[in-house]
Amino acid sequence: MLATRFDLAPWHFEREADEAARVAQQRLQAALAADGVMSFGERCYVSPLAGLDPERFSFGAACLISAWAILAGEITAGQFCTFNSHAVLRGRIRLGNAVRIASHASLIGFEHVADDIARPIFTQGIRRQGIDIGDDVWIGAGAQILDGVQVGSHAIVGAGAVVTADVPAYAVVVGNPARVIRDRRQPRPARPARPGAVLRALGANVERQWRSILQAHRLPDGQFTDTPGDRPSLRARCDAIELAAMFGASPAADHAATLLATQDAGSGLPLDSSRDGAAAVTLPLGDFNTAYHVLCVGYALECVGARYARPFAAVAAMGASDITGWLERLPWREQPWNAGAWVDSLASAMYFNAAHGHDGGGERPLACAVLFEWLNAHCLPHTGLWSGGQRAQGWLQPVNGFYRVTRGTYAQFGLRVPYPESTIDTVLAHARLFGDFAARGATACNVLDALHALWLCGRATTHRADEARRFAATQIALISARWQPDAGFAFAPGQVASLRGTEMWLAALYTAAALLGAEDEAGYSPRGIHRLGAAGLGRPQGGMPA
Repeated sequence: MLATRFDLAPWHFEREADEAARVAQQRLQAALAADGVMSFGERCYVSPLAGLDPERFSFGAACLISAWAILAGEITAGQFCTFNSHAVLRGRIRLGNAVRIASHASLIGFEHVADDIARPIFTQGIRRQGIDIGDDVWIGAGAQILDGVQVGSHAIVGAGAVVTADVPAYAVVVGNPARVIRDRRQPRPARPARPGAVLRALGANVERQWRSILQAHRLPDGQFTDTPGDRPSLRARCDAIELAAMFGASPAADHAATLLATQDAGSGLPLDSSRDGAAAVTLPLGDFNTAYHVLCVGYALECVGARYARPFAAVAAMGASDITGWLERLPWREQPWNAGAWVDSLASAMYFNAAHGHDGGGERPLACAVLFEWLNAHCLPHTGLWSGGQRAQGWLQPVNGFYRVTRGTYAQFGLRVPYPESTIDTVLAHARLFGDFAARGATACNVLDALHALWLCGRATTHRADEARRFAATQIALISARWQPDAGFAFAPGQVASLRGTEMWLAALYTAAALLGAEDEAGYSPRGIHRLGAAGLGRPQGGMPA
């Protein structure tokens, strides 16, 4: 028997069917309802090609059942429900009014009992909780709704969604397992502007405002504060230098001498006298703040055309066993971000010793080789990171730790990371769990670290490149919306705009643009810590070419 137009599109029947077709439909419904197991309201249509196996069916007025829809069990439907071709409903299912079920959707209102592992599952029977669907619900093509689920009125179940938990009224759910992506009562977000246009607009705003922003953070004695009214700090000065360097300028002429004066005469480590005073030096990198100053002072010096005057003596003296022992003692499991930060500082100290003329007679390649060999050997193949996920924060610290490890090593020396495809998989899963940082976890650090990982790995592979680009485009829209005119960026929502936040968010925005191949649209380019691209020192022995 061949399907007719009405079998495939039964919504045309009411207006277009001739008298013969109407009589045939009435006779079919009467035959189906003869034994009292099925009932149909007025203006229903049932394709003779549908598969019906009722325990008890009840359909309200104007319900439409298409060809090859399969309905079995206990099904109750209100008015104006449609069952499109190849939809499957089995078990105990109740539908409200105006429920639209697309082709290949499945509603399974029972499950097999499988409690006794000594018996075949098919011999253990079934159990039914049933499925309850409210009014005015759209169930998309290929969606699957499992036993025990309730779907609230006015909800939308996206195509291909696998629904294993209740769906709130008015919710839109997608994915496997299905998750809520919006509430239909809230206005649909406006379509974002094209990334290039957003980048040009923000870049022009920053170009006009960066000088006045820096001036608001500059004290009369030439020091800088992270936020207006805060205490001055060495990092704030370095952030100010890097912000100016993004636009090809320097905010003051005396920076080189001031930065060089921070180097300790013995160790070479930069000390922040405005905060640390005469802090004791712990070798090889000092305390955690001093270790970061190795980076920020060194790159700020490069931004103003200067170099460290002294080597990092303890780093230059480290042998192979010193390096591997130091790496082994880092808190990779408990604090992967901290571990990555220490590696970043060590690798940067090695870089500065070499680039600034303090490489100790050519030992830098050997020291770098030991570092890279250890990192290559300890990277986890299934995640591409140096630490597993954590119960409280998921992949947050491991992904951020990956950035800190690779920023000072693989990215700085132009080397390929060990497992780029696995890293991309982990970072995209991490971003998805944080809702693409639209609200949760939306700090400059978290977003920059994810973007940089995708950028770095994308230089080695095209794996999931389209998804990485979509993430980057999303971040461009989100970051641009966070700009505070004449103030800059806050590091995180709810905070005061700061030099740190402004420099890092601009670096994140540029990195997102680079993922899209649109960095020229930004109108600026990060220098120093958050620059993209290798330092140009050549590849140390033991690394993997990019």
